Amino acid sequence: MVLKVNPQDTDHPENAEMVRKYGITYYPTIAFFSPDRHLISSNTGYIPPGQFSELMKKTLKEEKELESLRAKVQKNPDNLKANVSLAMIYIKRGNLAKGRTLVNTISALDPKNQSKFFKKVYAQMALVNVNQSNIKDGQALLDKASDLDLKDESAYLPKLHVNFGLFYGQNGQSNKNYLQKAEEHFKAVTRKYPQSEFYEPAQLYLGITYSLQGKNSMAISLLEKLSSHTQNADMQNRIADILESLRNQSE
Repeated sequence: MVLKVNPQDTDHPENAEMVRKYGITYYPTIAFFSPDRHLISSNTGYIPPGQFSELMKKTLKEEKELESLRAKVQKNPDNLKANVSLAMIYIKRGNLAKGRTLVNTISALDPKNQSKFFKKVYAQMALVNVNQSNIKDGQALLDKASDLDLKDESAYLPKLHVNFGLFYGQNGQSNKNYLQKAEEHFKAVTRKYPQSEFYEPAQLYLGITYSLQGKNSMAISLLEKLSSHTQNADMQNRIADILESLRNQSE
């Protein structure tokens, strides 16, 4: 079944709820779901026919992998590797109920965390929770992942901080403390992860967060510096628009 959803259609508020539930933040987005309505993957932007065909093949391959892992776990419930792989698939899809059940099994099979699985599972569970706007549980899981992964060997933490920052920034009008929390998360990326792909986006979002708090001089200084060294043309254009607006406000 194919379903087209417009989250801005006020006659169907369930559309916006679906977008929130599955953490979709950009449009257009093509999302694939399992028969039990759990997200398999979301893919942003226009996708040409050839690429779409390859994307469908990849999705079907992942479904076959899921069935294979299920069969392995059913045949041998103590297969740690299969349990770990299956848990990560469920968690990434937002099926936290099945994911947590497998995490409990893994905890019993690997009580000393020799597989180093938990820093990844906590990070992925944190991402799913913040995408579903369950910020309290998400923050607790982020803290656990950070404690286990001080050097970011899983490469999850910068992405997590950016996603948490975006959540707080987008909901800043509902809570006066949220913009400060957004600032803290974006700063965490700029301080700790300069080699991350999220380093420049975090600076951009930090500049925007400064402007939302009325810290225009700080926003201008940061964004001017970012504009001078980023190689991303789209980012440069966006920065130029924001800087023009901020400078006009200062006049």
